[in-house]
Amino acid sequence: MRGLWICGWWLLSGASLVSAATVTVHECPGQDGERVFSDRPSCAADALRTLVLAVPIAQPPPPEPAQSAPTARSRSSATPRSGSTGTTAAAQSYLCESGDQRWYQHHPCSAAVAGTGKSRTKQRVQQSRVPRAQACREISRPAALLRRGSEHDERAGPYARATGRDPCR
Repeated sequence: MRGLWICGWWLLSGASLVSAATVTVHECPGQDGERVFSDRPSCAADALRTLVLAVPIAQPPPPEPAQSAPTARSRSSATPRSGSTGTTAAAQSYLCESGDQRWYQHHPCSAAVAGTGKSRTKQRVQQSRVPRAQACREISRPAALLRRGSEHDERAGPYARATGRDPCR
């Protein structure tokens, strides 16, 4: 009899752990007919469907890799040369110019292609370094559409933004 009570207690405590690791989400119609997802009970009466989702268990972050002390050779190559600004290349972008077109890239500029069909020719592109923050600001401005060459701006797509690979974030 005592073993039965222990098994019952164990099952009930396990069930409470499972219910604590779930979240109930209601899918409801929005004002303009779009789908709205909410975890609030106010939406439950109009819910198109109700989803019970498992909350993932938080994993500890992986340990940082141990860095060895730099050798004398790597120390000398790491020091900035005279005339250098000392900024890292990761924080730099490029302003590319060809004729009357200007665009921003996070990688060095390549030759621009002008014309259509068989009359396509490569044009010389001049590049200059600009701070990454300035390039991101210029790319995301609403007035960037008025700048000739803005169609060549290096914008991150939805996948890059979702995976944290957007250089402007």
